[in-house]
Amino acid sequence: MKPKEILEGKYRIIKTLGQGGMGKVYLVENIRLGTLWTVKKIDRKSGGNAGLPTEPDILRKLNHPALPRVFDILEDSDNIYIIFDYIEGISLDKKLEEVGNFPEEVVIEWACQLCDVLSYLHSFKPGPIIYRDMKPSNIILTPEGRVKLIDFGTAREYKEGAESDTTYIGTRGYAAPEQYGCGQTDVTSDIYSLGMTLRHLLTGKGPGEFTGNTGAAMATGANLSYKMEKIVSKCTMQNPRDRYQSVTELKKDIENLRVMDSEADKHVDYEDAESYNKKGSRRFIRDRAGEDGSNSGSEGKRMEDRSESFKKSFSSFAMHGGFRKVILTIWDNAEFGCELAYIAARFTDLNVALIDLDLLSPKIDLLLNTNKYPFKGFTEGLFNKSSLDILMDALEKNTLTHEVFMKSAIRRKELKNLFVITGNYNLNNYEYYSDDNLIKLIEKAYQFFDVVVLLVNRSIYDSYTVISLIKSDYNLIAVRADAGNLREFNRYLLFLEEKQQILLNKCKFVAFEYDRNLNIDKKSLDEITGGNYIGSISYSSKRIRYRNCSSPYAKHMEKEVISEYFAILSRFNILPRPGFFSVLRKRIFKA
Repeated sequence: MKPKEILEGKYRIIKTLGQGGMGKVYLVENIRLGTLWTVKKIDRKSGGNAGLPTEPDILRKLNHPALPRVFDILEDSDNIYIIFDYIEGISLDKKLEEVGNFPEEVVIEWACQLCDVLSYLHSFKPGPIIYRDMKPSNIILTPEGRVKLIDFGTAREYKEGAESDTTYIGTRGYAAPEQYGCGQTDVTSDIYSLGMTLRHLLTGKGPGEFTGNTGAAMATGANLSYKMEKIVSKCTMQNPRDRYQSVTELKKDIENLRVMDSEADKHVDYEDAESYNKKGSRRFIRDRAGEDGSNSGSEGKRMEDRSESFKKSFSSFAMHGGFRKVILTIWDNAEFGCELAYIAARFTDLNVALIDLDLLSPKIDLLLNTNKYPFKGFTEGLFNKSSLDILMDALEKNTLTHEVFMKSAIRRKELKNLFVITGNYNLNNYEYYSDDNLIKLIEKAYQFFDVVVLLVNRSIYDSYTVISLIKSDYNLIAVRADAGNLREFNRYLLFLEEKQQILLNKCKFVAFEYDRNLNIDKKSLDEITGGNYIGSISYSSKRIRYRNCSSPYAKHMEKEVISEYFAILSRFNILPRPGFFSVLRKRIFKA
């Protein structure tokens, strides 16, 4: 395919991005929407491999923020075309060429992210998905500082009982020995290639550049801790039984290392943080130099040095703590969902879409004190139609564009980046409310907005609830912390895990309207929820008073409650982790 060529009448070829494991990859533009996508072209004839169709089969199942999301699969007699997210950024092998090697603190953060995505793949049922091609060139560093995994050309589903499954699959040096006809690949094969990848990122040396003792080689030209060397060495043992047996076990050791290193005075020295957030760096400098921002003499010189140090440290946040697009489904608590979306929009520049998918009891308009319907002159024939009605109508007619989505949303005067999609208030108006249209709606929202918050009801037999839970990156269960509520939702989760293959580790509990004197203690909450308790939102009499007022409680929220929402939003990298800025102050402005 050549630039400007049109694929299937929908996608214009812009340029070739590279060669994947099983095909060529292109950057394309959707002609109608003007959005950018990636297309992988797989040649059936040249493949000559029985596992050729495996990639699209696997990609159809995946839904994780660190993996490309598939939107379309086209086929003809000669080729398969997989259309998925365009991931803006730079591959880590290219970044290595620029910087030589990365600081340990940065690699630790990336390693945790990669463990999370491997854990997601390995938890698939009936058998884990084995990635089999972890290496720096298959890891993209986004401008927001997250790492994403691409190219599933060699991935496979684990086959229990098989003696071997591959011959010469994967990239030599990074691939485990069993990928070269020595046995069956399993989760430890991915752990091996992750270990080799970490070694390359830490030292700047590829697998072929090590001779003799690998531990000594790692220490050459890189400031590495002894414990990190031990972790990498265990990952890369020749015998699979000697490696970490799960990425959960591996991540635990890496996180322990991160805790120990958190006090170390290390700074990222290869990226200018001012390109990430000029405003933030200048604010901290002004705070130390005086309100007018002035400084002079030796103090001025020290401030300049510290400012540079600040920039370097702040870029560390940009590299590994920055924002990524995310879909959150709020399960049976519209009040919590509205407050969460409001705070996310209020304290960031992100475009936040809040969508009411509770068809039986929509209540966004009441909780945020908005209109039910967009302005009257929106379009002919849609007077007294809610935002959701308009979007579903457009989907049915195949006319849903970015402009239509924006115009159908309702916005409050004080918060222009919160886009409210009001629900269906007419029980007779269901002609376009199909499951297929809901899936399309969620995918469109993911394209158009930074953060998507979906509100659904409690019923596990409501298809809109189930689809939203499946399509989201995380599901938040904000309930009052009593045994009855928790037991009920735990039963729902076990049912959905069995019937819908919804992963339990993407379902997080929040104690809503928490009162430490009346509710279950937080340690017990963590135990009852299987470690999926992520925080609490305190009880507030003020919230009750504002429920029937013209101004929403979210606008008048107490500082304590705001800080609790900050902590929860930081879990999804929508806001920085609590204490991040104070840590930076201590590091940069220490005596």
